[in-house]
Amino acid sequence: CAFPGSRFARYWMHNGMLQVNGEKMSKSLGNFFTVREILAKAPAEAVRLLLLRTHYRSLLDFSDQGLAEAKKELDRFYRALERISQPVVTIAKTEVPASILAALCDDLNTPLAISEMHGLADAAMAGGIQSAAELKAAGAVLGLLQQTPDDWFRGGGDAQPAERRLRAGFFHDHDAAGTQRISGAHLPREVAHPHAQGSAGRAG
Repeated sequence: CAFPGSRFARYWMHNGMLQVNGEKMSKSLGNFFTVREILAKAPAEAVRLLLLRTHYRSLLDFSDQGLAEAKKELDRFYRALERISQPVVTIAKTEVPASILAALCDDLNTPLAISEMHGLADAAMAGGIQSAAELKAAGAVLGLLQQTPDDWFRGGGDAQPAERRLRAGFFHDHDAAGTQRISGAHLPREVAHPHAQGSAGRAG
């Protein structure tokens, strides 16, 4: 709930209603999926992208078609990243593009940030190596593009590793030694430490 080494979260956001295939998700209707069931259908990154494509205030419709579309978007991003996947290409540490940060600082507008990522992908596919590096940096902020293009296209994603993490208790903070922590070292201060910036860290 808080950045490691910081304090307890000061801002909470209530997301919009969740639907499944156009219907309200309900235990009584039985139209829900476990994390394990979802990871059997698509890579974890595709699930994350599907969730991020809808603004947190908006109604989110979870569907197999949506998962397939998210996977295709990631295929496109990873194809663009192939321009910096070769060992001969050296890129200095790339900062997160200002357009991505502006979108996220605007009420956590993840759909706009993803739209900006498509623009970077267009430029990368046209030969822009720097754009590819910026696309990679943008993906890191959103928890996307964590693999190499070769690994992504060879394995079709990371569903199996995610399943292993799930079985190992990845989502439960009962073992401090085995708990994966998210580092904010690559994030700007206003994103990694919103409480330090006052209104700049406002979620809404």
